[in-house]
Amino acid sequence: MKDLKKYFILLIFLIVLLSGCTSQDCQTRCNNIKESENVPHFDKQMILPGGCYYGSLNQKALGTPAGWVHYDEGSQRASWCPFNPDFIDDCDC
Repeated sequence: MKDLKKYFILLIFLIVLLSGCTSQDCQTRCNNIKESENVPHFDKQMILPGGCYYGSLNQKALGTPAGWVHYDEGSQRASWCPFNPDFIDDCDC
């Protein structure tokens, strides 16, 4: 039973390791997306009640704070938001 537990823990660790999607990776990739000159400069008035602003990956507003990530590309709710580890699997960057 003890060996089975060790293998299970190892399996979970490998899945997380091989998935390549960590909060740091997601934030770094999103920070490296060039801000669009065709989108207005980031303004607190753009922020929706949920704390995000609508826009696709190529509509990152100038001045978007570092650490913000993109969610739901290809949908009507595509948006840039402060990073939330609860939604790491939905990060598009």
